[in-house]
Amino acid sequence: MPTLRRRISPAITTQVGSSYYSECPRCIARKKINVCNRKHIQSKHLPHIRCKAGEKGAADCDKAFGERKNMYRHVWAHHKPFAMDPANGIPRQDAVCSLCGEEFKRRDNCKRHYEEKHRNIKRGSKAK
Repeated sequence: MPTLRRRISPAITTQVGSSYYSECPRCIARKKINVCNRKHIQSKHLPHIRCKAGEKGAADCDKAFGERKNMYRHVWAHHKPFAMDPANGIPRQDAVCSLCGEEFKRRDNCKRHYEEKHRNIKRGSKAK
């Protein structure tokens, strides 16, 4: 099997002001040079993690993902009965804000809510 380095042409490096950027050779993504291009390429251009519901025959799904967390998110969104069965090992995606009790379907939404609404409030004090 060819290595990642062989299959993907090298990134293009450019300088903007005093910062150096690495541009993905396959898309328009541009990241600061200290950010690893390998992770971007694996997650965006080389999906290799198959939908667990499709693999186990619970659904007719042939989707593939670059990161396991994206596969889990997909399973919760599109194959909820499969995801709810603890035997399938799909981690829960829902979350509850520890300050105000608001419920979210995904932890990343809860984190965004916390940062936007409660950034300056310490835990244990009442939310506004």
